[in-house]
Amino acid sequence: MIYFDNSATTKPLPEVAKLMYEDLRSEDSWGNPGSLHELGTIAYKSYVKAKEDIAKCFSCREQELYFTSCATESANTAITGYMRRNKRLGRTIISTRTEHKATLEVLERLASEGCTVKYISVGRDGKPNLDELTNAIDGDTALLCFTHVNNETGSVLPIEEIIDIKNKKNRNTKIYLDCVQSLGKLP
Repeated sequence: MIYFDNSATTKPLPEVAKLMYEDLRSEDSWGNPGSLHELGTIAYKSYVKAKEDIAKCFSCREQELYFTSCATESANTAITGYMRRNKRLGRTIISTRTEHKATLEVLERLASEGCTVKYISVGRDGKPNLDELTNAIDGDTALLCFTHVNNETGSVLPIEEIIDIKNKKNRNTKIYLDCVQSLGKLP
């Protein structure tokens, strides 16, 4: 069988599966990391070590990491949280209609709550129309929402060009970037 959906779900490497198996069958690694008993303490130490390792991978501080159950929860938390927390920076979001369904649903909900969502077109290559982006960004633009690598087409976002446009038009605008498909595959 040839499996073409490795960006969404990839068979774990044998060494990863072995490590998970050994960890899960261990007599002392399955405790609640929030509990103060011995099993909780062991689980908490594993959690802290994992968070340290992930922070190094992303070149960020551990305090900047938030674990969620899935990418949909992450999109909801990040986009909604940012827009609700930063109302003074603007109420406009710019995106494309080719974003992941999780992002599109968040944008639809925010639009129903009073945000303005502007959708720019994408070319045949699946990349956003950068001229439209340039024209769409204004002083009320709080957030750009894009996918680094499209989960259906594989199109890679020209992120450096988008950053340059954003900085020329409104340096206060932030970028939400869905990196689910590119994590571990692209810088």
